[in-house]
Amino acid sequence: MSHIRCTKSFSRSAAERQDFAPGWLPIPWTDDQNSSTPASAPTRLERAFLFTRPTKSEYSYGGHMATYPAGGYVADLTEYPDKASDLMRDLEANEWVDQYTRAVLVEFNTSDLTEFNTSGWISTPGPC
Repeated sequence: MSHIRCTKSFSRSAAERQDFAPGWLPIPWTDDQNSSTPASAPTRLERAFLFTRPTKSEYSYGGHMATYPAGGYVADLTEYPDKASDLMRDLEANEWVDQYTRAVLVEFNTSDLTEFNTSGWISTPGPC
């Protein structure tokens, strides 16, 4: 990740909220799509490039450099290690974290017979 250079500082008003195809490419909409043909469900990789709007129960996250609003681009790694590893490789190959990334929030759930925890933290990709 040392090849990534930072752009401007984070600004809530400048934060991206559009949907993209993998690689941050514009989604190729066509006017002649047949609405009677069901679209296939997006893959986990495709979903990672779709903006997820925050719900009323989600809160902003305070990082070292800024406070980041809820919502954003979510990569669901699943509970299957092989599938999670494949998705991580695909995310890297499609530059899911790039020079415009200001924070990556990692959340995970653990459970056993006596407890259920959700944990997370903020990690910035560089000195932005």
